[in-house]
Amino acid sequence: MQGDELDKEGYWSNELDSLGINVKRKNELNDRKEMRDLVENVKQVMLQEYRNAYTG
Repeated sequence: MQGDELDKEGYWSNELDSLGINVKRKNELNDRKEMRDLVENVKQVMLQEYRNAYTG
């Protein structure tokens, strides 16, 4: 993935949608960094929950 694509707000909005998070108002997430951080945090939580469920 190219750096320019990661800088686009639409990319992070689509990532949030794919994780089941719908941002209804633009100002809920003020910038791309907030969106990127939220995406990464949600992915980490999902990965940890998966590991907890399927390893033991």
